[in-house]
Amino acid sequence: EKSQLLEPLTVIYDSLVSTGFELVAEGRLSDILRRLNVFGLTLVPLDIREESTRHTLAMDAVTRYLGAGSYKEWDEPARIAFLTSELTNKRPMFRTRDMEQNVMDFDDDVLKTLRTYQAASELGSESLGAYVISQCRTT
Repeated sequence: EKSQLLEPLTVIYDSLVSTGFELVAEGRLSDILRRLNVFGLTLVPLDIREESTRHTLAMDAVTRYLGAGSYKEWDEPARIAFLTSELTNKRPMFRTRDMEQNVMDFDDDVLKTLRTYQAASELGSESLGAYVISQCRTT
């Protein structure tokens, strides 16, 4: 969180100025404060790009694991309904530890895509730009 870093740095800056060390305060510390205020903790948002078939294969592996059927075989409205339901549900689809230990026995490409989802979910909103699914098409 930006405020967790900004607050103590501002206290240090104010302390330096109030004790006559303006020259020190206006150096690198001032630059860091300015950058934090303008850019936050990241300089630019991160865009994530992935090919659409990787998403389909990953979601198919997950839905089969959950016993919900084959995501690949669902039509677009069924996919949207499933994804909307899962995205608005507070419970996880599976435990992160299970993915890390691959107890579901997913192949490497599926795990890579799921790890991408996980990484994106851990980024702060100001750190995540666009999530681009390339070669996206309807069936």
